[in-house]
Amino acid sequence: MKTSQTLEIHIKNIENLVSMYIPWLREGGIFIPSSYLTSTIKQPQMNDFVNLVIFFEDKKIPYILQGEVVLIQPKKRGQEIGIGLEIQFDLNHEFMNLVHGKMTSIDRNKHETYTY
Repeated sequence: MKTSQTLEIHIKNIENLVSMYIPWLREGGIFIPSSYLTSTIKQPQMNDFVNLVIFFEDKKIPYILQGEVVLIQPKKRGQEIGIGLEIQFDLNHEFMNLVHGKMTSIDRNKHETYTY
């Protein structure tokens, strides 16, 4: 097993969540744009396990999840968006209920996303 590191993700609003959430991964997942990854952390590699500390603006206590890097989207010539990591979550019912609850209140087709 590869060593895990901790990544902190701050989700400002529901639009931010919609743009990052990946519903088709088993147990859900999140796309972390490269802009969220500071130069002070080591870039996770494929199949690395990571600890995610996810902060929502309207919650005082963060959600702590474990996941695995399932895709690394490198920068390509002329590409400025869609660069980053896809992390597949380990099952966390409390977090998934929160995500689905927040997402039912919006029309996903009206928001830009990193993942489709």
